[in-house]
Amino acid sequence: MSGGAFYTVLAVGVLSGTPALEPLPLTDNNTAPASGKAKLRLVHAAAKVPGTNGAVDVYITAPGADISGVSASISGFKYKEASPRKEVAAGDYQVRITLPGTKTVAIDTGKATLAAGKIYTGIALDTTGSTFQAVLLTDN
Repeated sequence: MSGGAFYTVLAVGVLSGTPALEPLPLTDNNTAPASGKAKLRLVHAAAKVPGTNGAVDVYITAPGADISGVSASISGFKYKEASPRKEVAAGDYQVRITLPGTKTVAIDTGKATLAAGKIYTGIALDTTGSTFQAVLLTDN
């Protein structure tokens, strides 16, 4: 880590069990998006998604879009991996995270609105038991 840079640090893993709880430092690129755009970075921090060997597929679509006939936006997205920040048109999106190579949805964000000029980090997380959720943070 160097002076003058910005970072996000997430705690990933589980408190007691495997994988062990550990920090996941991410370097932030907070350069403003182009006019009418937002920036989005995704982070796979869900350690316990069953049957995945740590990898999932990610579909970023318009809300309610059918994913049965489309390719994943990110394939083989591994646990503790972060996508680069990507500029997208401001607007409404839905992110669905599926078991790898399938359309079986493990996490569904529902409608997420990305505002122009904003920078976001979307994080897939474990919750209690075998459920999962997504959190969308506004970074600026």
